[in-house]
Amino acid sequence: VADMKADLASDAPFKELLDDIFMRAHDLKWQAATFGYNLVGEVGKSLCAAIRAVPDLLEKEQYILQLHINAIAWALQHEHDDKVAAQKSELINSLHESIKKGL
Repeated sequence: VADMKADLASDAPFKELLDDIFMRAHDLKWQAATFGYNLVGEVGKSLCAAIRAVPDLLEKEQYILQLHINAIAWALQHEHDDKVAAQKSELINSLHESIKKGL
């Protein structure tokens, strides 16, 4: 997560930045399930899908990248907290909604 935040803060060309974030999110989505972090994996999957499907939207509205990265951090903290089950579902839905306008 820290590396993805650093990518966003860098002055790298956007395509390079997106490639780096995609690589990190792709690794995360597969590794998360191995360690019982399914929600983290779902957020990583959403981020990868957004990068593949709507890169132009992400370039114009970079807050969507930030939303996904913040969602990963939140999911890491709350993955095993049953008290926030409703928020977990809302999280994934809101991430999907954030990219719909670019589809």
